[in-house]
Amino acid sequence: MMVPGYLADKLAEMRQELESMRPAYESYLELQRAIGALERVLEGKGARGASRVKREEGAGRRADQVVDLLKAEPGLSINALAQKLGTARTYLERVLRGLERDGKIERRPATGQGRERWAYWAQ
Repeated sequence: MMVPGYLADKLAEMRQELESMRPAYESYLELQRAIGALERVLEGKGARGASRVKREEGAGRRADQVVDLLKAEPGLSINALAQKLGTARTYLERVLRGLERDGKIERRPATGQGRERWAYWAQ
């Protein structure tokens, strides 16, 4: 019976042909990824798909919460402010820089507190 030998030969040929196509397939996938990345850049998004549209400094929900809290409780330390908002101090520092740049808040050194700074609403 010749069928098993014939099928084994055909299988070996197909595997060999498939393996010879691998470099072309890998090039195809790489080009596809590059095209996708360029399309996202042209659409105003970064390579990971995150929007690169810059918002107005100090804009946003967290910034509004900071201003509201400082109106109610002026002179909060940055640590206390971060704790009340339930956010990390490092993130809050970024929000505060934008608000300060926009003239919405002021940060002043705390009296007798070393490097601690207090935040105030700039009326």
